[in-house]
This record gives sequence, structure tokens and C-alpha cells, in this order.
Amino acid sequence: MADDGLAREGAGEFLIDDAHPALPGHFPGEPVVPGVVVLDHVLALIGVGCDASRALAWVKFARPLLERHAWFAGLPEALKQTLLDAGRLRRLRAGEVLFRRGQPNCGLYAVLRGSVHVGSVTRSGRQNLVAVVPAPHWFGELALIDGGPRTHDTEAREATELLWVPLPDLVNLLTREPQHWQNFAALAVHKLRAAF
Repeated sequence: MADDGLAREGAGEFLIDDAHPALPGHFPGEPVVPGVVVLDHVLALIGVGCDASRALAWVKFARPLLERHAWFAGLPEALKQTLLDAGRLRRLRAGEVLFRRGQPNCGLYAVLRGSVHVGSVTRSGRQNLVAVVPAPHWFGELALIDGGPRTHDTEAREATELLWVPLPDLVNLLTREPQHWQNFAALAVHKLRAAF
């Protein structure tokens, strides 16, 4: 099985993986392949690799998935749309590092498929797992809030797809509309409350 959710059988044929994020019941009773998935496959076959083209397939599927997370579901409509518009698809292979502790902040992430583990390495070299972040959870807000570097190592536990909202887009948003700082602080608080 290919890590992009498509199993290739030949140069011009493919199957949609049962785990593809097309929401159950979205095409009830009909084996219809969504046009964005077909377009994604065609672009991959012709070698178009830009982020914008790869993100086309997720435009339709990301929002309903993310709405299942209480923080995103509770955001003002305009802020939700701004995050989705600025978002870019990031794909990670199992074991691939997204960022290391101490690296500069590069933005905010939401897990669309798969999961990441967040942890640290002790002085003796032992790995400590702090959290496993599954879909549709968000992470990376602490470095946004305090302007500091990343606090933990983060890597994919399996083939993983993320929505990445780059830091410059977030800074522009919060400069224009500073009232949204409270929304990002609420994401951090949401996690603290869940921990106790």
C-alpha cells in the first residue's frame, strides 16, 4: 500500500484505500471516487509535487474532520476559514522527525491522518514519551504563544498527514486581529484541563 492512501496497480489504474479520509457515508451506496482524489492521483503521476496541488484533495476533507475537535469546532467561523485557507498539507513517513526540541517555531499543526509522538531525550539517551497526538488534534501552540523555541521532539509514529499553518500567516492574522490570541491560549488551556 502506498503511503498516500492510493494502491497503484498499474500506470493508469489505482484503488482508493479503505482508510482514505473520505468521510463514511459521504457517497452513500455509490462507489464514486471524489474528483479531488482522482486529480491528486493524476498530479502525482505527472510529477507535479508542489504543496498547492497536493493540498487540493484535502480542501474538501480537512474541515469536517477538524470539526470533530472541540477547540476548532468552537472557533469563530472566520477564524476557522482563515486557518484552513493558510493551511498546507505536510506528509511524514513513519519515524520522520517534524521538529526537534530547541528549534524555532514554524507554525501550528493539526493531525489529519496518522499520529505523532511528542517527547524528549534524557541526558543518558533514554526517550521519554510525553504524548501521542492523533487526528484531529492540534499542536504547536505553546511556541506561538510565548515566542520561544519548540519544547519537545515531535515525529510521526506512522505515515501521517498534517495541516500546517505557517508562522508568518499566524503572525499576520494576530497582528490584524489580536482578539484571536485568546483562541490560541484556549487551545493550550484545553490541553491542560484534559491532563487533570
